[in-house]
Amino acid sequence: MSRTYTEIEIQAFNDAERELAELGLIVTDKLTTEVLIAWFDRNPHIPATKQTIMDFIQHPKVKPTLRWKSEAQMKFEKAAAKVAQEDLDNLEKFLKANRLWPSDDQAYENACQFIGYQSGRPYTFDVLARLTLPQIQGNSRQGLHWSAPGSSTYRLHGQHSGGDAHFAPKSESNQAFSHRVIHQSTEIPRPVSSKAMDDFQWNRMANALCGDRYSDTTAIQSAVKAAGGGEAGYRAGLAMQKKIRRDRETAR
Repeated sequence: MSRTYTEIEIQAFNDAERELAELGLIVTDKLTTEVLIAWFDRNPHIPATKQTIMDFIQHPKVKPTLRWKSEAQMKFEKAAAKVAQEDLDNLEKFLKANRLWPSDDQAYENACQFIGYQSGRPYTFDVLARLTLPQIQGNSRQGLHWSAPGSSTYRLHGQHSGGDAHFAPKSESNQAFSHRVIHQSTEIPRPVSSKAMDDFQWNRMANALCGDRYSDTTAIQSAVKAAGGGEAGYRAGLAMQKKIRRDRETAR
């Protein structure tokens, strides 16, 4: 039987989630959620506090079994924190179109260099190719990572080179194991049966909605806000999320 959590315990999950995300835990990973919630369900006598949650996740026998962000991804997220969403989308397309995405971690390292050398210039294909790339090649000690030569060659313009990997949305950490605690896992989840918690839960679920790209997340959260938040906002955001994915599939 699933355990029912108090408002204080839900807040503890929220607090632990934020701190663990900063340490690199991929809090959206299903395994993390299943392992954590299952342990607390099996141990109802143990209160769900921030400390007990942190201690369990970081236990030497538990930590290696969970998914953590790489050092390269952590550095990228720090470097990208002040870069506009549209600019990061453009950078992603440029890297993929010019053989600069050999693997996710190598793409993160490449992106960090472009961000560092961009110096306030616009993230257009022309600027990235004619100014930033030559500057990195002429000055960086680290160098860039390239994929093997193939159909995608150095060019200023072109279609997205394909592949499912992408720079994760900035709101990635918003939806995590605490999301599981406050609702059942259905397509449109119903909050737990405390009426006083309804607004809090619906707003949290609405704020957790995100897309595959920064621009997608902006559109989804705009729909949430336009609907006034709460349950209506969640439903509006979910509908927008589905529409974006459907439109993208149709365009392929």
